[in-house]
Amino acid sequence: MAKRYYGNLDENSVAGSYRNYEYEYRYELDGNTVRRTAVPVEPDEEEYVAPRKPARRRTLTQEEQKKRQRATAFNLPTVVVITVFMVMAALACIHLVGAQGELNSHLRKVRELRSELTTVQDRNDLRYSQVEAGIDYTAIYDYAIKQLGMKQPGKDQVVWFNSTESEYVVQYEEIPQE
Repeated sequence: MAKRYYGNLDENSVAGSYRNYEYEYRYELDGNTVRRTAVPVEPDEEEYVAPRKPARRRTLTQEEQKKRQRATAFNLPTVVVITVFMVMAALACIHLVGAQGELNSHLRKVRELRSELTTVQDRNDLRYSQVEAGIDYTAIYDYAIKQLGMKQPGKDQVVWFNSTESEYVVQYEEIPQE
């Protein structure tokens, strides 16, 4: 069974008790374990403190009342400034909503154009592959050799050069022999 200690806690003791308004907390030593228990208590008459009465307001003089009224009253310039700021805030909100609507319409148009671009690119790739499939390079080679009398170029007839542009060459002059 646990030993119960009651009394005030100090820095040397492990067990003890102290009071809250509604509970008394007790500490019990059980071997090397300390347990805390809460026991409800009723307040003692000595400790009972009556609730405070609200402080009575001081009556203000007429001069003080007028000062308070002037400090809290809205005068015409204040009302005008507040109205101007409210109108500016409303106009800014209206402009923001309009700009957001315009942005949304532009984004929708961009999505439509991207979709159209993808469709056109797919159609273009399909047509390119159809054209490539329809070309018979062997027939072209045979026609050039047999019908037109063309020959394969020799190594000394081929001129290699570096071009800045790719896949498109226009010859404006004769190619130099060197």
